[in-house]
Amino acid sequence: MTKVKIPSPVQAGTRVMLSCFFDLAWGERVYIVNWYRNGKEFYRFSPSESPSIQTFSRPGIFVDTFASNMTTVVLRSVPLNSAGRYRCEIATEAPSYVTVHGQRYMSVVDLPSEGPKIAGARDLYRIGEPVSINCTSARSRPAASLTWYINGEQADPSLVEDYPIHRHMDGLETSKISLKFRLRHGHLRHGGGLKIKCAAEISSLYWKTHEREMWARAAEPAGAGPFSDGVRLGRPGSGGGLLLLLLLLSLLPPLQPARL
Repeated sequence: MTKVKIPSPVQAGTRVMLSCFFDLAWGERVYIVNWYRNGKEFYRFSPSESPSIQTFSRPGIFVDTFASNMTTVVLRSVPLNSAGRYRCEIATEAPSYVTVHGQRYMSVVDLPSEGPKIAGARDLYRIGEPVSINCTSARSRPAASLTWYINGEQADPSLVEDYPIHRHMDGLETSKISLKFRLRHGHLRHGGGLKIKCAAEISSLYWKTHEREMWARAAEPAGAGPFSDGVRLGRPGSGGGLLLLLLLLSLLPPLQPARL
């Protein structure tokens, strides 16, 4: 046998081609070609018989007999349960009676209908303030692998927490991770911004991201109190309270003299 071509992973609902290529010695002829999934035959091609194609009912396998032949089997709209180990077996006629085979596992994935979502992020943070956000993937099977990026660089693993995979009633799955860190000046790009990205990936078939831009402002100095019209009110015993009282008294209307 020269080559067995079994794609993996494949997307659920798509058309899949399984190929079995072989070289014959001079004078050799193919007697039969058999295809198996997990050890159970589902397709047989016998060149000397009519019809030459015979199929066997198996869960999750739907053969397109019009597109299939001696070297290729075409599966229609593969569901999730069509995954398994596929094996092609070829036997030649007399006098050689040679039998060869090749196999490979084919996985089937159900891709998310949308990208991941970041939750819990605000537009504005103070320097030194803790940042705690989550990223959740859309439903799929298997669950998407999630990765955090801060300003284009993968986040340090110590800042990331993975949650258990959530399995839904329909068999699909959702993944979730969190990102927690305290905002520092070193996180900020030129202009005071910070870009957070969550990427979701399933093999080579799916890659989508969600980005959020955050901005930082300087923290209040230690001991700073409330502000009024941009002026900090005085602390008790500092004299600022007395000034405020005098200011308020000056705004009161003058007292009218009492009439006798």
